[in-house]
Amino acid sequence: SNKSENLKDSIYITNHIDPNDLETIYKSNGIITTLGGAASHMAIILRAAGKPGIVGASEITIDNSNGIIENKNGKKLAEGDFITLDGAKGVAFDKKIKIQRAPTLNKKAQRILRLRKLYLGNSSWSTAAYKVPKQFRRSSFIYNIENMMKSSEWRSPKSKTIEVLNHLLDETTIIRNHLLSPKDVEKMKMLLAEIISKGLDPSPRTTHYPEKLLNSPWASGPHDIKEIDAFISGEFGGKYGGLKKWKQDNTLEAIVLCEEFPGKVDENNRKEHFVFTVSTHQSSPPKILISINRFEYHLRSFERAQGNNIIMIEGAINEDAPDFIGAVKVVAEGKAYEYFDFIHDEQIQATDPDQITIVKLVKNKVFREWWHPPVALPHLMSALDDAMGLSVLEGQGRISKGKVLWCKIYGAKGHEEKEKVRNYKPR
Repeated sequence: SNKSENLKDSIYITNHIDPNDLETIYKSNGIITTLGGAASHMAIILRAAGKPGIVGASEITIDNSNGIIENKNGKKLAEGDFITLDGAKGVAFDKKIKIQRAPTLNKKAQRILRLRKLYLGNSSWSTAAYKVPKQFRRSSFIYNIENMMKSSEWRSPKSKTIEVLNHLLDETTIIRNHLLSPKDVEKMKMLLAEIISKGLDPSPRTTHYPEKLLNSPWASGPHDIKEIDAFISGEFGGKYGGLKKWKQDNTLEAIVLCEEFPGKVDENNRKEHFVFTVSTHQSSPPKILISINRFEYHLRSFERAQGNNIIMIEGAINEDAPDFIGAVKVVAEGKAYEYFDFIHDEQIQATDPDQITIVKLVKNKVFREWWHPPVALPHLMSALDDAMGLSVLEGQGRISKGKVLWCKIYGAKGHEEKEKVRNYKPR
């Protein structure tokens, strides 16, 4: 149903929900959306709110006018029919199922779990933690992060996230972002000119407190030194206008200037870009999930992505030797492959070799280059998750005429979504 007032004791099934619509989320017993994915804003908010949900159930179609849903096998359910949702496994059942509580663990098992949490924390990323030199351990990362959080001048989760990631990762790994006060106009002018002179794109955007998950200015600013003055003090065109207009929003905290590669937001280049997220799944064995959305330069594209358009890479964590990933599988266009079968598939090689290049690139970045120090991804993400609620890594890249131009970490998310939930007061 589209009527949120009828949500009591029900599962709300829809194509997409605005991540700011916490009222609907809290009113319902669970959520199913047909768009999005496991690492989208909606999925993170559901986990933070303690609500079961399935995000990206692309095999369901919704007939809103008649209150009917239908799966790919033609099975139909009408509004008022029973449905049971298992958010952990991402499965919905077309009947009422009795929910059984997990048995209470014995005292020895409880003690082991307490010790594990004491040394490895609560994050599911800790499952993949392995032996590294002291400076790359989760505990060292947490120490640095917590000290930075205490001394930070910024209040918004987004600002703090940018500040922390800039400190922990160098410019060869992450797309560098610079945080500036909206009042620091002279420094802003100098930095804009410096970034543009390097042949990069500053792609200005904003951070806000209280946090705004949608509709804040993004990548709308000068691409040429001659446009800087108009952006700072004059009338700047584009969807969001310039700094003068941005300052009218009393939630504005900081201006973010980015060292983006040129041509990223040019629509003519859209087909060359891809974005991806990296998250964990507590299955057996535990997995690292990489979701890739091609022909997009904006990570928000995952919010409304069709499930079959997302390429999934699943890497099983080898718990005996977590510094090496076990079996890797790929799901593309709804078809599952073993990794080596996918990259050697003759039909894909003939019709879409870029797809193979992107999968190989992202898989190697995550499971080889970033998995080990100096990034030490499982330790880094476990620390970011426990200290800040940053549970999902975000990345971007571009491939042109079969050649990889760049592929870097863009950021991490979860902090602002969890802050949004934490500050929400149900009506």
